[in-house]
Amino acid sequence: MVRCASLIAGMVHQRKPFSGVEERLLWYDALPYLGLSRTAERRLLADLTTLALASTADSQIACGLVQADALAASGRMLESLTEVTRVYEAGVKAFGEE
Repeated sequence: MVRCASLIAGMVHQRKPFSGVEERLLWYDALPYLGLSRTAERRLLADLTTLALASTADSQIACGLVQADALAASGRMLESLTEVTRVYEAGVKAFGEE
């Protein structure tokens, strides 16, 4: 978690102000989580959490996303979301252990 915080803090030096309100609105509308269902938003959070894990984290965490996607593709949405939740919670726990 410290690694993410320092990465975000370093971005402050790269800030580029919007040229106007229109540019800001277009940027906001392009955010990847806008317009997602709660389920899709949860899947995105699990993905982002997994991507931010240290290379020493348990690889089974990321494998859970593959399993979740396979379950969703076969129409087993409740099982898919259960796996997404497991992945997300495992990722959060792994951050606490770093």
